[in-house]
Amino acid sequence: MNRLAATAASLALVLAAAASPAASAEKSPLTASHMVAPAPPPGVNTMAIYGTLHNEGDAPLVLTGIEAAGFASAMLHETVTTDGIVTMRHRMAIEIGPGETVAFAPGGIHIMLMNPTGAVAPGETIAGVLRLGDGSAVIFEATITGKAPMEMRKGHEGMAHKADGAS
Repeated sequence: MNRLAATAASLALVLAAAASPAASAEKSPLTASHMVAPAPPPGVNTMAIYGTLHNEGDAPLVLTGIEAAGFASAMLHETVTTDGIVTMRHRMAIEIGPGETVAFAPGGIHIMLMNPTGAVAPGETIAGVLRLGDGSAVIFEATITGKAPMEMRKGHEGMAHKADGAS
C-alpha cells in the first residue's frame, strides 16, 4: 500500500474511533502492547497480529471487535485442535478480567486480518481499533515484521478458517 493511502486510511480509522459515542477524554483501562504482524508469504491474503492486551481497571472488559486500516476485514480468532485437526474459529468476544492479561499468540487467540487493500511490507505499521462491549474503542498499532519464524508458522499450513461464532 502506498504511504499516502496508508496514512489516509489510518487517519480515517483513528477519527472514526474517536467519534464513537462512548469515546471520551478518559484513558481506557485496556492497553495493547508488543503488537506485531509477521509479513505473509507472497500470494497469501491473510495475516495475524500477535501481542498482549492488559486490563488495568477494576471491572471486566469485553473485547467485541477489531478494525484494521488497509484490510477488508479483521476478526478475533482462536486456534482449536479437535480430534487431531487444527482449525481457526471466529471468536465473537473475549472477556478480560480486572488485572488480567490476554496473550495473542500463534496457536492460540490472535487477530486475523484478511484481504489487504494493498501491498504490506516489513517495517510498516497497521493502525487498528479494538472495540469493547461498552461502546468504547482503543487505538493500537502493530508493526509488520519479516517472515514469521518457523515456530509461529507451525500448524498454520492449510489451516481451515471457521466462522461459527464460538466464543
